[in-house]
Amino acid sequence: MPHIVFFSYARKDEDRFLLNFFKDLSTEISFYTNYGAEDERIAFRDKGSLPLMENWRTNIAGALQSSTVMVCLTSTRYFNSPFCGKEFYVFDKRRRQGLAAGEAVPPVVLPVIWVPADPMPNAMTEVQQVPKEIPDPYLARGLRDIARFDSGVYDRCVSAFAKAIVAAWKSYEKKIKPLESVPAFEDIPNAFAGGRWSDAVGPDGSWLPGPEVANFVFVAESMNESPEPRGRYGADGSQWRPYFPSEPDTAMDYATNAVRKQFKFREIRVTEDFRGELERARNRKNLSILIGDPKALPLDSFEAVRLIEQLLLCETCAVLLPYHERVAKIDEQDRAVKEAFPVISQVQSSNVHRPRTPAELQTALDVVLREMSKAVTQPEIDSRDKTAPPPPGISGVTAPRS
Repeated sequence: MPHIVFFSYARKDEDRFLLNFFKDLSTEISFYTNYGAEDERIAFRDKGSLPLMENWRTNIAGALQSSTVMVCLTSTRYFNSPFCGKEFYVFDKRRRQGLAAGEAVPPVVLPVIWVPADPMPNAMTEVQQVPKEIPDPYLARGLRDIARFDSGVYDRCVSAFAKAIVAAWKSYEKKIKPLESVPAFEDIPNAFAGGRWSDAVGPDGSWLPGPEVANFVFVAESMNESPEPRGRYGADGSQWRPYFPSEPDTAMDYATNAVRKQFKFREIRVTEDFRGELERARNRKNLSILIGDPKALPLDSFEAVRLIEQLLLCETCAVLLPYHERVAKIDEQDRAVKEAFPVISQVQSSNVHRPRTPAELQTALDVVLREMSKAVTQPEIDSRDKTAPPPPGISGVTAPRS
């Protein structure tokens, strides 16, 4: 069944104000159509009792393919939801398909600021933002706060959103075509994940399998958490400079330099779906490398540390914990590693490295990528060799003598 609106929101945000907005918006849209406010052709909102992944197969994927406009109720919870990021990715890919070079992307994604969140993901800053008729208080307060305390402003917002949705629907209903296929839920990228990841996506929109993809996890404090020494830490773990001040290169610089010739780069960030991301990467036979500052790890999260130790000590995973003698004494760094990773610190593994210089870090990256890739591909090569027909004269029937 086609829908005018696909209603995308974080389930953690669901309360009476959100439910009322859904009803109010649907009612306002209905006045511009022949449908009643309760008609499912007005809007789709996932409200089933099935688990999200099960509902994806039965309802959500189909609704994403048949709706003309996506309304995103943005909030910190929304942007931290991998499920919402996957919904957005599918719909955004759908509206971009078939566009000629330089052609404008159809403005059929409408972010509604439910609760202000800063910063917004890059994917969301590129879409249609605020209809002209929206009052100024909306941007600063968000619609939920306005719904609670200022009914007049709220009604004006609902009216403006409904008009924008109807205009987009009438302009693009016949132009936004379904995708030829939608990948399995676990293979869909999260558009809000942050970092760099687009190189690891195939033409069909799903994650690429195999050892050509190198996933990186960067674990370090940010400059807000550790402002001194100034310049050592950046906006996130990928911008950490492990050998600062002697070397200005970031952890991201070392990683991208190591993969530039042979591998496709992807960053995996430590989110609520971190376990699932690493497990699925392993199942796809991707390579995964953690570059971390042991003294800056979130040691209050026992479960996260154990997870890293469990998943990263396999043939397709590696751990690199760079040292810098000018930042802390060796015995202090040894103690930090043991406290952060009590298992890893005692393991003798070719995939666990503690490089003390920039050259050692770059070499370690080259080695683990090469060895892990070989660990994946060599069994396949050996298997093909065993099933190939033997060369003439080596075994089996030989040619008769002349």
